[in-house]
Amino acid sequence: MQNSVSLESRRAAVEDVDSIEVLVRLQAQELVYRSALAVNARVLQPSLMDFLR
Repeated sequence: MQNSVSLESRRAAVEDVDSIEVLVRLQAQELVYRSALAVNARVLQPSLMDFLR
């Protein structure tokens, strides 16, 4: 019984992730993605002439 508890605690330590760190990384990636979309929207902004073609 003690071995299975020890093994379970080791497995949990390996599998557990720091949720705050994951959240911060995800938010940073989302910021980069949204920034890239905003830059592309400004650079590739269609004009009235583009619509009339």
